[in-house]
Amino acid sequence: MLRCTASYHQESISMFQGNPLIEALPPRVEEEEIIKQLQHRPPYSDEQRLASREDRGMLVQILLRLFQPFEKDIDIYRRIERCIRWAYADRNPFDPAFIRQRQHEYRAQLQKSSEIPYTQSYPTTSGFALLGISGLGKSTTLQHVLHRYPQVIEHSSYHGVPFNETQITWIHMDCPNDGSLKGLCSSFFEQIDNLLGTSYQTQYSKKKADLNTMQAAMARIARTYHLGVLCLDEIQALAVAKDATIPVKTLNFLVNLVNTIGVPVILVGTPRALSFLQKEFQQAKRACGQGDALWSHMENDYVWRMFVKSIWKYQYTRNVVPLTDEMYDALFEEAVGVPFLAVNIYKLVQEYAIYSGEETFSPRSFHTVASQKMRLTKEMRSALRSGKDVNLNQYLDLTPFHMDDFKLAAKQDINPTEMPAPAPIARPDVRESAVLALLAFGIDRPTAIQFVNRAIARLPACSHSEILAREAYSDYLQAASTKLSSINQAITPQLQKGHAENLSAGLIGL
Repeated sequence: MLRCTASYHQESISMFQGNPLIEALPPRVEEEEIIKQLQHRPPYSDEQRLASREDRGMLVQILLRLFQPFEKDIDIYRRIERCIRWAYADRNPFDPAFIRQRQHEYRAQLQKSSEIPYTQSYPTTSGFALLGISGLGKSTTLQHVLHRYPQVIEHSSYHGVPFNETQITWIHMDCPNDGSLKGLCSSFFEQIDNLLGTSYQTQYSKKKADLNTMQAAMARIARTYHLGVLCLDEIQALAVAKDATIPVKTLNFLVNLVNTIGVPVILVGTPRALSFLQKEFQQAKRACGQGDALWSHMENDYVWRMFVKSIWKYQYTRNVVPLTDEMYDALFEEAVGVPFLAVNIYKLVQEYAIYSGEETFSPRSFHTVASQKMRLTKEMRSALRSGKDVNLNQYLDLTPFHMDDFKLAAKQDINPTEMPAPAPIARPDVRESAVLALLAFGIDRPTAIQFVNRAIARLPACSHSEILAREAYSDYLQAASTKLSSINQAITPQLQKGHAENLSAGLIGL
């Protein structure tokens, strides 16, 4: 349900009561009901095994539509619940302070000014970052959680009081490929236009529209339509932006949405995003107040068995194939604990069994089909399986990360211009593996050793070469960016003036 007319329910929490934006949301439920609301299990019958070969080959595709929530999915559900409701708690449209702020924005719009005075703060508004390797179902989980809320709620009257407002509970969009703020704003306008039939993209996405105007318009629109939460997916695109300053500018703008508009932001991406989040996101702690959700591939444990059981029911071969320990292990070995890979391998195994006429499969079938039908992912799966010596240049989005390493790295104040402290002793294989990873980027060996030593000095307890390599490479990029920035400023002094203008406009931080 994407659109609905507001229907209000009584809230049990006093701070949520009397707020039409919260009382129009679906009621909060307990864990058992959460699972029921999130899961999607397409219909299945054993009689479908008797269907024709072509029908069964078609039916097996239904596996891609299956969604069985687990603990990590319920955790995301609860985080989003907190994000939306507490954000609305600070933006009650009947609050006099909120009404005064709307008047400021209306006057600024009449005067076509991008300078809007903000008189409110939002101490309880916060978002979070959801990071994990590709194929874990991050975006799928978000979609299932978000679609529990009607995306657009039309209000007309609240307990007899006229209240003609449109409420957008969530926006889920991808980060632009170039990571640009103009592209971000333009995508946002397009989403609003698709929902409401407006023409903001045409109005603000013209070449003559300056960035200041577009950002101010995005903030004003988010507040006008009572945006509940903004989910920005594929944020690793910021890590490959041509302009090294784009990540911090984008994060500063998103933090500005939290601080001045009260809209929580959820950032979703692969481990590639750690290269700038660990450093630049220190300025954006308000935008991750719900904590970080760091997903890694499954282990071969009871959770994996629950997952495999949930998909095993959807079997379309003539012969019933039992689920044995060997089946669990064989599928895990080929899918390396990645749900997307597991579903596809299981699907491909059934397709082969159906079309070949064998009508059954064995643990060996998983190895055979994976090697023949999934050759493009063979090296990536091998990299995940080994858990070390991963070629960061090729498989950065698949590089595993560990919670302890992330916490340790996030606490450090990183300054690439400072001389590194004497490096503690690290295991030669760990140090050398990290150096070799940097050599793959074309970095000369002395420089690679220098930056790996800095990473070891900062993370003395880290024993994972991929973590050290990622930290070292990120430091190298930042140092190169700093050097390039100083050269550009010497050549074009007017860049300093532009920086000062953006600073005074509140578009970037100090």
